[in-house]
Amino acid sequence: MKQEARYHRLAVEIANQIAEGKYTINDKIRSRSTIASSFQVSAETARKALQVLVESNVIEARAGSGFYVASIEHAQQFVDLYSKTRSIRELRQDMLASILRQKQELEHFDKIIRELEEHTKNTPQELAFSPYKCTVPQGCIHIGKQLQELQIWQRTHATIVAIVHEGDYIVSPGPFARIDQHDVLYFVGDFSSKEAMHRLLMEGGTN
Repeated sequence: MKQEARYHRLAVEIANQIAEGKYTINDKIRSRSTIASSFQVSAETARKALQVLVESNVIEARAGSGFYVASIEHAQQFVDLYSKTRSIRELRQDMLASILRQKQELEHFDKIIRELEEHTKNTPQELAFSPYKCTVPQGCIHIGKQLQELQIWQRTHATIVAIVHEGDYIVSPGPFARIDQHDVLYFVGDFSSKEAMHRLLMEGGTN
């Protein structure tokens, strides 16, 4: 962990002790060397942590005497601000991780499509596997069903290669994947398979 992050965390720990009543106004804070030993940090880290608290008006430095508690209210505000900042940072990290996962899924899906397209270049036209897509209409009687229940291969001779559900790509969905209205299904097969998939999904559906 970076030293900067460590001294900020140490400052929060000290401020939290003040906010919880371990210290009162004008109580002397332990010396830098004692803090460094107690929290197992360097003297420089302890110095920076105390300086942060001085700048935040949580404690005050008295020349030749040491550090003293200046404000319990400011100590609580310091802890609260740190908690809010940490929550925002964690939310940002979660969002970035989600974006990365979606990017990886899209790249994987794009790879599959490119492989299919490359395959069709070397396949006779009557046997070409061109990817098609169709949308599950509102009111379709198959909404909520698993792919294995639909017996898609037996009924259409099509193979589902991906499902787009609320903007998320599910590549190579397994037999237990369910379909929902407005899902976009990507599948491979011949033209008759495309027509059969359309008829299957339009059962009970509305445009």
